[in-house]
Amino acid sequence: MRDVKNQTDKPLPNVDPAMVGKVMLFVMPAIMVFFTMSSTAALAIYIITNSLIATGTTLGMNWPVDKLLAWEEKRRVARGDTPETDTGVINPHAKYFKNKRKPSK
Repeated sequence: MRDVKNQTDKPLPNVDPAMVGKVMLFVMPAIMVFFTMSSTAALAIYIITNSLIATGTTLGMNWPVDKLLAWEEKRRVARGDTPETDTGVINPHAKYFKNKRKPSK
């Protein structure tokens, strides 16, 4: 439960997400090296193996999707299609409803 006595009216500090990402990029590997150096070899082997499997899985899943999206974009540009937008969001189904929508008032 929250402690009401310690609450203040001070605004929360502004935190830049890019800065947090940069800190995590350097701090997390250092922490992992510390853990693996100060523990048994089994933990170090587990962490390294898990990292390699996770990296391989991520690359294995993202690469085909990136290729497919690039191919779709090339096809769209070659056909001369322009994306239909609805309040700034691209609607992939707009071509099916192009002439069937009632005009909004």
